[in-house]
Amino acid sequence: QIVDDPTGEKPGTIVVNTTDKHLYWVLEDGKAMRYGVGLGRQGYSWKGRAIVQWKRKWPTWTPPSAMIRRDPKLEKWRQGMQPGISNPLGSRALYIFKDGVDTLYRIHGS
Repeated sequence: QIVDDPTGEKPGTIVVNTTDKHLYWVLEDGKAMRYGVGLGRQGYSWKGRAIVQWKRKWPTWTPPSAMIRRDPKLEKWRQGMQPGISNPLGSRALYIFKDGVDTLYRIHGS
């Protein structure tokens, strides 16, 4: 949905507002595309400015080691889950990096 830009950021910027659970992709002329988003579990949030380092179609999903420790059933995916309809990232993923380091956060389909 195209809306008036509530972020004040420059065009091309992506802003995730965790309070109203919307992602805004800032456009020209004071407008933004607004998308409803689902957010990760409580206690695993991240806040700050970062960049989209990579854009991937049909990405491989690899659970982080900490996630595997919390849920040992994920061990079978330690080397990665191939792209497809069972992959939790869906058909597209944006990989978020901060200061050249992967934050392990993704903007993705479902």
